[in-house]
Amino acid sequence: MYPQSSPRERVLAAGTLLLFLGIGGLAFLDFHGNVRIVAGFCLVVGAILNIGSFFVRVWDQNRVIRSVKQNAAGVLWLRILVVALWIGILPLACLWTYKHIR
Repeated sequence: MYPQSSPRERVLAAGTLLLFLGIGGLAFLDFHGNVRIVAGFCLVVGAILNIGSFFVRVWDQNRVIRSVKQNAAGVLWLRILVVALWIGILPLACLWTYKHIR
């Protein structure tokens, strides 16, 4: 990577590398045992890093989000929204997942 690369570009490059390693290990090569588990882990982590870097880029470039972040009251409401989502939505999602697993 170039020394001028931003942290977001580095995360995207690492996520893409892990994603391709995982796809190659699971889809094209017939590994067994622990190597298959490592390839699956690389696939999952790479996908999460790619999706996360995409959302961070969209978040930073959105005009509405930038205007909310410049206003102190907007930041307060944004924090309240995040806390409400963590308290309200996350437990429901965990319970729903548990219900479908059982």
